[in-house]
Amino acid sequence: MIPMPKPGTELTVPAAGTGEVAIVHPDTGKTLILAEATEAQLADWKKAIAEWHRMAKTAEAHVDAELIRRMDARASWTIRGDGFKLTGSSPKPSVSYKDPVKLRKRLLKLAEEGLLERAAVDAALPVVPEQVEVRVGPLAQLEKLGGRVARAVRDYRQVRPKHHRGVRVS
Repeated sequence: MIPMPKPGTELTVPAAGTGEVAIVHPDTGKTLILAEATEAQLADWKKAIAEWHRMAKTAEAHVDAELIRRMDARASWTIRGDGFKLTGSSPKPSVSYKDPVKLRKRLLKLAEEGLLERAAVDAALPVVPEQVEVRVGPLAQLEKLGGRVARAVRDYRQVRPKHHRGVRVS
């Protein structure tokens, strides 16, 4: 088993009296002066640190899953405590819109028919230099209008379930 470094422990340290860079081996805790190490020693260190990374990622995934489970149960994806803030992603699928240029043209035709105002189309799909920018919030508002406007928006909407939900700590 690879021991976890103690908080505040660095894996890179100055070698005593030489000014050379040294590393701490994650398995043994011994200092290895880089300039003096053999390729086999460096390869051994790389293997050990790769295994430590793998184990740390696995452990972090389990912690994230537990935090997400708790956040989902509360239907709140922020947890604040004494000196920390955890922010998780909600289970809500991500939404994007294919071919915003065609969607904008279709909505502009509906605006000409009086079903919505051009300003609403401009707010949802503003034209920036040489492209149409998609603004999900205003498009969701347009969809609430129902009828042909909602149908136009839905025809271009793409909903993707989230494959990975993580937690940030700050």
